[in-house]
Amino acid sequence: RDLARRWLQVISEEAERLERLINDLLDVSMMEAQQVEFHFEPTDLLLLAQRTAEVLMPHASKSGVTLAVRGTDALPLIQGDRDRLNQVLLNLVDNAVKYSPPGSEVILRLGLGAPGWVFLEVLDRGTGIPASQLPRIFERFYRIEKGRGARHGGRGLGLSIAKRIAEAHGGDLSVESQMGSGSVFRLDLPVRGPFIEEGRDEED
Repeated sequence: RDLARRWLQVISEEAERLERLINDLLDVSMMEAQQVEFHFEPTDLLLLAQRTAEVLMPHASKSGVTLAVRGTDALPLIQGDRDRLNQVLLNLVDNAVKYSPPGSEVILRLGLGAPGWVFLEVLDRGTGIPASQLPRIFERFYRIEKGRGARHGGRGLGLSIAKRIAEAHGGDLSVESQMGSGSVFRLDLPVRGPFIEEGRDEED
């Protein structure tokens, strides 16, 4: 009975893993085909960051990592799809926690960028990403072979999806990293959101 229970647990976990993989593949395929519908509305990016930290705090605590959100209440609301942006933040922060050593801190830092833009950075103090791999990090199925820790595996789709969500908002997702010093993933978003129609924005 105990053996059967253990095998059933393994089957359940693998089925969930396959379901996540299928959902990620569908996400990527639909985004590339521009068949994903985004729902843009006034969104508090600071509040999203705080909620992301709350959700992942138990996971971070188990890894001996602390989470901190540093922003300002003066940050303007943006036109964004809350669910999709939440998907981006969960992916970035979860990755940062996975690849951070015990006793370190992952920081979510928000602020004003260029006029009409806001940014959110996720900083970790992990081992960093080799410079040779940075140009490919947002490609589908690309997995870092060295630098951030071989103990963690992924599907190589999360960052690709996050990049496409950022671009659908008229923004961008970029990364800076130095071996031995950690990584910084930066999400830049326009306050007014993307063009709703070609040649026309939401105020026209």
